[in-house]
This record gives sequence, structure tokens and C-alpha cells, in this order.
Amino acid sequence: MCKTHGEYLELFCQKDQEFLCQSCKDSDHTTHKIVALEEEAQVRKTQLVREKKHTDQMIEERLQKIWEFQNSMKASRDNAAEAMSCSKRVMTAVVDYMKRSQAELSEVIEMKQKKTEKEAKGFIKELEGEIMQIKQQNLQLNQVSLDADPFTLLEKFISLTITPPQVKDWSDVTLNSDQFIAQGAWAKLETTVMREISMLCDPDLKEKQRHGVDVSLDPDTANLYLTVSADGKQVTHGDRKRNLPDKPERFGHVFNVLAKEGFSAGKFYYEVQVKDKTQWNLGLANQSINRKGDMRLSPTNGYWTIWLRNGHEFQANAGPAVNLPVRERLQKVGVFVDYEEGEVSFYDVDARAHIYSFTGCNFTERIFPFFSPCVNDGGKNSAPLIITPVKYEN
Repeated sequence: MCKTHGEYLELFCQKDQEFLCQSCKDSDHTTHKIVALEEEAQVRKTQLVREKKHTDQMIEERLQKIWEFQNSMKASRDNAAEAMSCSKRVMTAVVDYMKRSQAELSEVIEMKQKKTEKEAKGFIKELEGEIMQIKQQNLQLNQVSLDADPFTLLEKFISLTITPPQVKDWSDVTLNSDQFIAQGAWAKLETTVMREISMLCDPDLKEKQRHGVDVSLDPDTANLYLTVSADGKQVTHGDRKRNLPDKPERFGHVFNVLAKEGFSAGKFYYEVQVKDKTQWNLGLANQSINRKGDMRLSPTNGYWTIWLRNGHEFQANAGPAVNLPVRERLQKVGVFVDYEEGEVSFYDVDARAHIYSFTGCNFTERIFPFFSPCVNDGGKNSAPLIITPVKYEN
């Protein structure tokens, strides 16, 4: 009720932000914009809904960011734990291997030393035999030279038969002391140990490489700015658009290309060289993906990929993205897929280390290896993506 007029407050003054009765309106607020109380309440309610929607969105964005940070933190912890586990396995294996190799190494060194000693003793015996022959000849010569009578000396010398001793030229004969026996043996051991270490950093990568397949790029799917090599193993980005038919299977606006080979069952593995590149995309894609418009690389859209940007920004496009630790000197990426288990895993082949895995993937159609060399960036990213043969050592 209005305290001044005793009437119901049914109106609202938007200028003074006050509740009014009819008499208030006709007295002090005649020039102000007056609206019904219900109308003003509806306006304010709309504002509240809009504000709440905005604040809800802000909360959602921050929750999303927290989720991303938590995932990155988890990935970092997992990678750290994996690195610690790997280092322990490596050190244990190295110690065990060194212990096992010590006896073998000692035996090799001892055998070489015995061989050298035997050879030296043989040379010494042979030289001593020649010295005996030479001494016998010297004895004959001394007997003649000691004769004081000139006639007798000449007579003996003329009748003396001098037979050259059966000796050989020793000037070029040397004994190989093999002073680098230990260094050579250790170098061989070091090579073996390093190979064993490389296998230990991810012990099951070797098993995954057993599923290696021959993959070739499909030029009919390549964006018109991409060039696929004649053997189908390399792809680069160029500045000029190629004059080729725009087939339905060809990527239109993004610099992508698929493999010729698609898979709808089983396990398979392939490797891609990314050396000297500052950006690229690699992974798997559904056959039914949109190839003509822009698309977001995520499992929801039928992509399971990782990428590199600016030479150091490394992430898995998991929707939301997961930032990955930068891998120094990453030159070759291995991709393993288990269709039935819904797994797509990426590996640093040279370091034999795990990079990232998509798990629980629900594959329902044919999937294809997916590649993008990205723009050449004025030559900074001109190196090709190269599909390389899988080297599986049994």
C-alpha cells in the first residue's frame, strides 16, 4: 500500500526506480515513464534469465578449463610415472646385462691376450733359432780371423765355405699388442646395451610393430594444394592449386589426405616420419567424415589424432584437447590401432616411448590412416610427411 495515498502499488517508475499508486503517477511522476508492475517484473525476469545464462556459461567455461588442466596434469603425472618406471627398468636391465656380460667380456680379452702371447713366444723361439745359426757362422769366421800367419789365413779363407743362415727379414714383422682390446669390446657391449635400453622404454612397442602394415596415400583424397609422391609414401603442401577433378572423396578446404587402405577389424601399425616439420596432424579418421567443409578434429567428428604446432605445441585432439609434453627431436611417429578394443596409440619410434592413447573408441565403420602436412609456411614447414617401412626385429 502507498504510505502517502493509501492505494495499492500497481505501477513502477522506470526513471526513479520506485513503486507507485495511481495518485503518485498523477502527481509527482507525470513526465516519467510509468509501466505496470507485472510488465516491469517480466522485463527484470528476462534480464535475470539472460544474466544467469551468461554466468552459467562462465561457470561452464571455467569448469571446462579445470577439466583440461586436470587432464593435462594427469597426462603429465602418467608420463612422469612412465618415465620413472622406464628409468628403473633400464637401470636394472643395464646392471643385469653388465653382470651377465662381464664373464663373456673377460673371456674374450683373455683369449686375445693368450693368442698374442703365443704369437710372441713363437716369434721369440724363431729368432733364437736364427741367432744360433748366425753364432755358428760367426764361430767359423772367428777361427779363421784369429790365424796370425797371412798365408794360412788366406788358405783357410779360400777353402772356407760360407753358407748364409736360413733367416727371414724381420724388419716389417711386428707384434699386434692389441692395446684397444678393451675399448673395442666395450664399444660392442655399449651398442648392444643401448639397443636393449631402447627396447625397454616401451616393452610392448616391439609387439605392436609386429602388426606393421604397408600403407600408401590415396591421391584421390588429397586436397588440391597437396602433392602425393608417385610411390604414395610422401605428401607435401604447395603454394599452387593443382588442376585436378574435385572428386567427392577429396578434401576441399583443409590440407588433408587419407590412406588407400581402410580397416574394419583387427590390429595394425604404421610409422610416419615427421622430421624437420614444425606442424602436422596424424591419426585415424572414419570413412564417413565431412571432406568438403571445415571440421574440428575430435573423436565426436570421427577423428582420433595428435598434432604439432609452431614446432613445440603438442596435443592430442581428444575433445577437449589434451596438452602433451614436448618431445625433443621427435622424428618418427608410430600409430597402433586395435579395432575391436577401440584403441589408437601413438609412439615416439626412435625413443621407443609412448606418446598418447585414445581408448574406448567405438568404431562402427571403416577407418583410414589420416595425414596432414599442414601449410609449408614459406618453406619453414616444407619437409614432407613420409610413410616409412616398419622395422620389426624378432
